[in-house]
Amino acid sequence: MGLDFLEQFYEKYHITDGTQVVISLVFIFLVAFLLTRITKKLKLPNVTAYIFAGILIGPYVLNLVPQADSETGAHAILDNMSFITDVGLGFIAFASGRYFNLKMIRRNGWKPAIIALIQAFVTSVVVFFVLLPFNLPAPIVLVIASIGGTTSSASTLMTIREYHCEGEFVDYAIELDAIDDVFGLLSFSVCSGIALGIMTAQNGGANFSQWETIWLPIIVNAGIVVLGFLVGWFMAKVAISPTRSKDNRLILMVAAILFLVGICGLAKVINKNILASPLLCVMVMAATYLNFTNDDEMFSQVADFSAPIILLFFVLSGMNFKISYMVTVGVIGVVYFFARLIMKYVGNFLGGLATKSPATITKYIGLTMEPQAGISIGLAALALNMFTADPSLNLSQYGEEINAIIIFSGILYEIAGPALAKLSLKLSGVLKEENRTKVKKGSELPMVISTESSLRDFVEIKAPTPEMIRKLNNLNKMKEQCDVMDRYVHTKAYTQEDTTPSSKT
Repeated sequence: MGLDFLEQFYEKYHITDGTQVVISLVFIFLVAFLLTRITKKLKLPNVTAYIFAGILIGPYVLNLVPQADSETGAHAILDNMSFITDVGLGFIAFASGRYFNLKMIRRNGWKPAIIALIQAFVTSVVVFFVLLPFNLPAPIVLVIASIGGTTSSASTLMTIREYHCEGEFVDYAIELDAIDDVFGLLSFSVCSGIALGIMTAQNGGANFSQWETIWLPIIVNAGIVVLGFLVGWFMAKVAISPTRSKDNRLILMVAAILFLVGICGLAKVINKNILASPLLCVMVMAATYLNFTNDDEMFSQVADFSAPIILLFFVLSGMNFKISYMVTVGVIGVVYFFARLIMKYVGNFLGGLATKSPATITKYIGLTMEPQAGISIGLAALALNMFTADPSLNLSQYGEEINAIIIFSGILYEIAGPALAKLSLKLSGVLKEENRTKVKKGSELPMVISTESSLRDFVEIKAPTPEMIRKLNNLNKMKEQCDVMDRYVHTKAYTQEDTTPSSKT
């Protein structure tokens, strides 16, 4: 079904790999953009469009982006773009760290952490036993169950912003999502290490070693998390200087994210079977930076910069989705979808009862944790890379099956997630339709809250008058000056002789 003539064209005219990459990127961005026009009409997140775009242009449908030939290794465009997975995970983790505010955690105490732990454990255990009867090895089911405990907060956060929701229920929802991701990442790191060790031993690899399979990965990941904290503290000292321009602050933060992603990749030097996920350490770095600086603007800058990278990440995940697995994986995917859907609610309900939380939180908070796309698909991509790293072990099939199950169910969750998130906010009483930003009929300058990014929203102004453009430009200049003042008063980078921020800018 693929467009094989494209590969033949590359071979016939000896098109260089660099040119092939550029052409492939054009196809990726163009098809992804066109599909977002459809998902926007259907009120679906852009993540859904990106995944479908990857499936459509991938090697199993149109084959617009050539992959490596099994014999000659030619046209390794798709394989050579695999680094986007780790980089994309780094930026997704940075965005998640934005909501890990210690002030909120102190205000709510330990209850959200206990609820998150109970629901993650209950969900993973039930998913494991529900999927165990299917024709999958127990270690692979263990990896899938660990991914089932994670939550994607994007849909819930977008709904909260759109309706200007606030209050205790909203604080719990944000904190639960953040803590749940930490538990999920820790669980995945341990379970995937155990699964890889067992499967390696069963397929003729090295014998199972408890130290190398369980304890060494835990120690390495713990060390990388500490490094993430140190990098976040260092960035809080360096990036906030009043003499630092916005562009340079962004460059420094992107460099910090890529540094941690690279360190996670280098962890395999210690042991090739160690899976050091950039998700956890970058999330810690982002949370540390936020709590030391309260610099929310940095996260908006990084979100703008990373939008194309996030798009590439989800499109590449879609490309790795094997259509041939739809018959068997489709059934498992549906079972996984409903098992996790039910147990996420039940687990949060039990957690609410155990912590004696308010009735609205006990009854409805579970619905805010149903969406699952961003981090879960990232973990599935990590599992795919982990099981395909050593071709001699013949474990690639299991990585592909994990990836297919999570992507299949992730699409379903992206369809149902926003509606469930809105329902939970409405039932809890924090969502009121009249709070939604509305466009007045006949208004010359409507302002619309748009959801054009998978990580953040922005305000789009349509049909502006020349006078309004001038006023907006003046407002932007005033905002930049306020940002400089804010950065100035939060730093000690001034002297007794020169204490005015205007002379430093």
